[in-house]
Amino acid sequence: MSRYEHLLKLGISEHELLSAANEIAARLHSSFRAAHSLSEAEEAILASMSEVVKSEANPHTPVKSIAEYAMMHATSYTFEQIQTAWHVSASGLRQRIEERSLLTITVNGKLRFPRFQFDDRFDIPTEIPCLDVVLKSIDKDVDILSIQRFLETSQVDLPSEHGDTLSPKEWLRLGYSVDPLISLAREL
Repeated sequence: MSRYEHLLKLGISEHELLSAANEIAARLHSSFRAAHSLSEAEEAILASMSEVVKSEANPHTPVKSIAEYAMMHATSYTFEQIQTAWHVSASGLRQRIEERSLLTITVNGKLRFPRFQFDDRFDIPTEIPCLDVVLKSIDKDVDILSIQRFLETSQVDLPSEHGDTLSPKEWLRLGYSVDPLISLAREL
């Protein structure tokens, strides 16, 4: 289940979610404009993005992406949290980031680790077995939301022994081979 679906299941309506995403987009737009001197072309791009965000009738609107990314920002682990939980040095974490076996986003100028790449069954950030191999297989140009959706969405190529399909995260947690995931990851 995606974070978006989870919010809906918690009783937050799609309209409330879209409204919150619109508010986030408006704040980002305003704060960016206040902090930067924009060219006419940049103003036009920002204005067109705002119009797309306001378009709730379009099912492909990026509002869902904005909401997912905002959720990722709000729930991600800090560098220090990972370092403390794993008892690893800062250079060890930087090495994992460099080799792309751990993914990061930047929040207020600081590196953060999105929770989707960890086993969410535990209170502390816990690695999913072999996920590092999958992450290294994904092209570096694939955006973070696409990676999250890939890892959390059931794939027809990943059937369980019971016949239902699994997400890559579920597949790895159950101890299945990483090999089919590497092929799927390279296709992103």
